[in-house]
Amino acid sequence: MLLQHSLVVWIVSLLFATNTNMLCFTPTLNTQQNVLPDVLHSLMTHDDGTQFIDDTVCDLMLLPLLLLLLSCLWYAKSSRSRCMVISELMIVHSVLVVVRGVLINVTTLPSPIHSCLDTSIRPQSYLLTIYCNDQIFSGHTTVNLIAMSAVEFNTVYVSRSIKVIGWLYVVAASIVSIASRDHYTVDVLLAWTHTCGLMWLRRSNFEKYWNDSGVKEDEVEKNGVKVN
Repeated sequence: MLLQHSLVVWIVSLLFATNTNMLCFTPTLNTQQNVLPDVLHSLMTHDDGTQFIDDTVCDLMLLPLLLLLLSCLWYAKSSRSRCMVISELMIVHSVLVVVRGVLINVTTLPSPIHSCLDTSIRPQSYLLTIYCNDQIFSGHTTVNLIAMSAVEFNTVYVSRSIKVIGWLYVVAASIVSIASRDHYTVDVLLAWTHTCGLMWLRRSNFEKYWNDSGVKEDEVEKNGVKVN
């Protein structure tokens, strides 16, 4: 039942975030002269003002950590454990997307994305819609951090070496997000503080759910008592 409730909350939160993202598109703000200065952008940009890395790379860099998280869920101790972890992930992501949906409208910034500048039509990436002015804070970094933090709290199947590689990957993906001018540096840093802070607050829940063997549930079912 908890999983169903979390799913409803998650869907409502995503709808809220999508609508706020669409409202924040401001063509008059997204001009070349309005782009805010960023030290890392200046170091990672061609002479003509274009970025070294295409912004669609950020979309593709979500897949490895999501696959790692899915593998952890596949090898979870029980179906109950798996459902509880998924429920917790949806709650955390719901909170973050709602906070982000509010922030990107009360702190509207000119987009650093080259394809957003001096255009009256919102551009598209290969996988996702680019919401120009969708800045504070980085959604790509948030998703990567949620997935990696959940893997970090799994003390059952994931080795320390895999976790170290995973965190290095998150750092690399964060740098790519800046290098592609998908976000300002501050957007990525805020994603780290917000996401890691919330995940740390929920750490005990994740560790408990990953280690839930479902034995109590099995014993109740054997005794003929209905489990809600």
